[in-house]
Amino acid sequence: MVDEMIEKGLTPDCKFYYDLIGVLCGVERVNFALELFERMKRSSLGGYGPVYDVLIPKLCRGGDFEKGRELCDEAVAMGVSLDCSSDVLDPSITEVFRPTRKVEEVNLKGSTADKKPVKIKQNIRKREK
Repeated sequence: MVDEMIEKGLTPDCKFYYDLIGVLCGVERVNFALELFERMKRSSLGGYGPVYDVLIPKLCRGGDFEKGRELCDEAVAMGVSLDCSSDVLDPSITEVFRPTRKVEEVNLKGSTADKKPVKIKQNIRKREK
């Protein structure tokens, strides 16, 4: 989507990136959010603080403390002040979210999705003139 915007001459601002990264984190697509954040940094827009504040806790709560620490160190090196607590980087403090629901395979045998399509002939009467 971002590529299409740029091709059409639209330049996404930092708020756009922040909102889209937030959505990606919300739907558990953190790797895509990280890729988008790298693109944001390459465009040199600035305003990275809020994005770091979204990504670091999301990574740590997902169990990726190493990547969270890496982003934190990167932010500090860039002089970005973070609003998220440094406690989030501590595995003994931060509770890691593990999905409790297993992905189940749906058995379609006997359902309408399992049946072959039936051809229906329609009787069309010719109109008499």
